[in-house]
Amino acid sequence: MDSDKVKRLNVLFEKVLAESANIIEQKELELLYKEFFEDGREQLGPIAVQRNPDNSLAG
Repeated sequence: MDSDKVKRLNVLFEKVLAESANIIEQKELELLYKEFFEDGREQLGPIAVQRNPDNSLAG
């Protein structure tokens, strides 16, 4: 996420905390937060669980 978006996220976050953000700003913050959270993460598939022959979970 580029620095301009991080700065905007911070401004919007402060407005929400001060209870001065309108609904559009709140939605923009939500979208920016999701982008920030997902930035740099890989999309991973489901994790396989291996079981021991006695049907207990492998440790």
